[in-house]
Amino acid sequence: MMCGSTSRPKKKIRFYYRKKIQSDISSLVKWSATSGMNFNAKKCQCMSFGRSNSPKEYHIDGIRIPASPFFTDLGVRVNTSLNFQPHIDACVSKSFAKLGVINKVFKNKNSLTRLYKAFVRPLTEYSCVVWNPHTRKGINKAESVQKRMCRMLPNVRLFPHYRDQLAFLGLMSMEARRLRYQLITIYKMYIRA
Repeated sequence: MMCGSTSRPKKKIRFYYRKKIQSDISSLVKWSATSGMNFNAKKCQCMSFGRSNSPKEYHIDGIRIPASPFFTDLGVRVNTSLNFQPHIDACVSKSFAKLGVINKVFKNKNSLTRLYKAFVRPLTEYSCVVWNPHTRKGINKAESVQKRMCRMLPNVRLFPHYRDQLAFLGLMSMEARRLRYQLITIYKMYIRA
């Protein structure tokens, strides 16, 4: 008897919030119209978070807002489970592509480290404070770009371990750099504020 009665209030609560969200969207659209900044419904997306939270239908001026399994905001891709693995995969594939072009075009391997620092590393470090991987798979994937760059240099290949290669080049691991950026961000937010 208790099990049957507990499912009904949950549905009422969910319906109330769905109605409230649609009401808030309508109020926001009305406010933006009076301010002269109309929303483009085709550029809007609806995303639901959680396992049991299926996508709901919301509308802007009668136009349905499409549901999306992920969105990109300021260059960072996020999916419905708040997992940044698709973003890490995209960053790594872009970095490999750029590293491959640099390796083919520039025959002087001495300048490869400088080119890597200028053109490839920023791709893997952009907004890393937000998407910093916490799983070993994500950490290794993000680190694989710098490992490949080390293998491209003939004099660095003499060192068997990755840490020794980094020490020879005077570089930090990507994981250590991301940790450094996180600490700097926390310092700026809490201590200097």
